[in-house]
Amino acid sequence: MMDVCLFGVGLIGRVHAGNLARHPKVRLRYIVDPNREAAEMVAAVTDAEIADTETVMNDPAVKMVFIASA
Repeated sequence: MMDVCLFGVGLIGRVHAGNLARHPKVRLRYIVDPNREAAEMVAAVTDAEIADTETVMNDPAVKMVFIASA
């Protein structure tokens, strides 16, 4: 299982969040987005944790970041 962080949960980010959350070899561990309301909505559906960049970059379990931000 690979821990992944998603930066950005706008329109396309939500699509990617769903795909990542359903992937059998991925755990969507963190969501980072300045829009707290959008982040909370996606986190509730995917069981991801809302985090900041520093938290993500200091977590050695995170093996990939996915950037879906303009």
